[in-house]
Amino acid sequence: MRWLVMVAFVASVFTGLNPAQAGPSIRLVASEHSTITADTVKSIRADGNGLLVVFAKTAGTYYLDRDVINFETYRRKLEESLKNQKPVSVKAEQHQLNIVEVK
Repeated sequence: MRWLVMVAFVASVFTGLNPAQAGPSIRLVASEHSTITADTVKSIRADGNGLLVVFAKTAGTYYLDRDVINFETYRRKLEESLKNQKPVSVKAEQHQLNIVEVK
């Protein structure tokens, strides 16, 4: 009788698990090194080797280094967002907020 109770208990534990619960933890690991922000540019200021970018709703000062391959293209997109007050999508390193890509 105890064996049947133990089997029923173990079966209820395994059937109660939801495989979709693994999703957020996987996304957390995947986004550990970069973050994507969709926001309107509030200000752009030139720095020695790049641009300091502040967004309207997103906290922090982002940095676009001149050594990034598509620097001029990204700079233009950021300036258009500032001028037209339209959101732009930015991919940046999560901890240092260095801009990697602008769409």
